[in-house]
Amino acid sequence: MLFLRDAPDELYGLSAVLQEENCRRYCENKGIPVRHVVRIQGDSAEAIEQLKSLLFHLPDDVDSLWAARFYCYSFELRALALLCLQFQCRGVWVNSLEFPGPIHQHLLVLRPEDYDQADIIRDEMDRQHAEAQDTKAFPDHSVVIY
Repeated sequence: MLFLRDAPDELYGLSAVLQEENCRRYCENKGIPVRHVVRIQGDSAEAIEQLKSLLFHLPDDVDSLWAARFYCYSFELRALALLCLQFQCRGVWVNSLEFPGPIHQHLLVLRPEDYDQADIIRDEMDRQHAEAQDTKAFPDHSVVIY
């Protein structure tokens, strides 16, 4: 799945179109199939909340989330690292073209107790994901999957 942010500040000069082109090219070169694209609108402060919403509406065939840049989505690295852990609990690795490997490997801010809670997080997210799948609708209409 590709994650694109369409915003007035254009993510350091990267429009959503350029983000998608770069991500598709990278995935194609690495043999990573792109089955879904998520495009959100808003500034970087809103991106974390929209990503949290996305956690409950992930299609079952998603195992990785790719963005041109993820590092800039959070002024607090711990919030971004926790979000990456939550995606991992859903079986999805969060990646960015700006880092080799999943970005959680580069955000060394999680505490041991965060990992101790991973099973609890996964069980709760599985329950909430199942409920969200029943509704088949996003609570925030600025998140679009195509």
